[in-house]
Amino acid sequence: MQEADQIKPNSKGNLVFVYAIENSEGWKPASGQVQIYHQSSKPLLPGTTILIKGAPQLIPTPTNPSMFDYSTYMERKGVYFTHFIGEKFSVLSTPQKASWSSTVIAWRQYLADKIGTYIENPHAVQISTALLLGQKNDMDTNLKDAYATAGAMHILAVSGLHVGIIYGFFFLIFKPSQKKGFKRVFYLSLIMVIIWFYAILTGLSPSVLRSATMFTFICFAQMKSRSPSIFNPLALSALVLLLYDPFLIYAVGFQLSYAALMGILLFQPLIRKLWHPEKKWLRYLWDITSVGLAAQLTTFPLAVYYFHIFPTYFILTNLLAIPAAFVIMSIGVPFLLFAAIPYLASILGWLMEMAIRLLNYGIFGLQALPFAKMDNLYLYLPEMILFWSFLFFLFHWIDGRKSIS
Repeated sequence: MQEADQIKPNSKGNLVFVYAIENSEGWKPASGQVQIYHQSSKPLLPGTTILIKGAPQLIPTPTNPSMFDYSTYMERKGVYFTHFIGEKFSVLSTPQKASWSSTVIAWRQYLADKIGTYIENPHAVQISTALLLGQKNDMDTNLKDAYATAGAMHILAVSGLHVGIIYGFFFLIFKPSQKKGFKRVFYLSLIMVIIWFYAILTGLSPSVLRSATMFTFICFAQMKSRSPSIFNPLALSALVLLLYDPFLIYAVGFQLSYAALMGILLFQPLIRKLWHPEKKWLRYLWDITSVGLAAQLTTFPLAVYYFHIFPTYFILTNLLAIPAAFVIMSIGVPFLLFAAIPYLASILGWLMEMAIRLLNYGIFGLQALPFAKMDNLYLYLPEMILFWSFLFFLFHWIDGRKSIS
């Protein structure tokens, strides 16, 4: 086993590395990876060796052009075969010593159990587990469809928003900017450790890797009392991650994550300047709207290219979802820290549940609006490149006019 079990509706998914296969001539050495699905009552932990009966099959290509091309997605990860094994396998050996991944899984399960203990509403449990721990596999289909239709799935994918809140939360606690010398280095190093522990705890998705790596480089710069340009750690994080795993370039989450952040960094300031509301609450709403517009501007080609849909009311969704995610994370992080203290965990759990219920109420309301999403949309790679080229020249044209004036 290479990873922890991923819970599916009727089975558990895992990725296995093939050491040998048996044919008419006996056992032969082999190599490769197979995506398996089993129905064992006991989890298969990383490092477990199993004997599987039967033969794997090639991952099928999509039968409908509007479907996500899962076979190509897995092929780019070096996985070409799938196998539903049910309970037709035997465990040959289990890891004698708990690996770091097993320890992380145990911690994740412990925190998930605490969420289930202090939150009663099933939908609230699923959303909090997705937001705080990055685990969306157990989400109810109706709940997932509602968030997808409203265009709010991005807040359920642990990303820069979540890591940024973690960074800001501990930055305010330790206040390293007010320290000097060794103390500054120590506290910033501690924040980096916390960020990476959280990234590992949530499963190291491409968006989390990008955020954790970027904030790590920001911490390194702040150790020398610098305020670095955000573009430098962003580019360096992409370079480091692609050196570590070149196939990350094909991960949809990786592409969406960097495209969204580039859109926000480049176009949000330009969009924000289009209107200057006098009232403070209007400025706040306009700031959120401008962030959503900027991110959508650079990510919608990818969303249409891969998923063929576009959420019509994404502006309303961002006005609801982004502040709600911030509130939930601000309550959820202390909840994870103090989950072992019953009285405190009970109060924080109740507050988090109320916030999530309000969010879910709004999301289901947006889903019920007429024409909530446009589907059967198609965009091909040359068209996507052409659109991004247009955005690139548009930004430089506007930026050039601003410099002249």
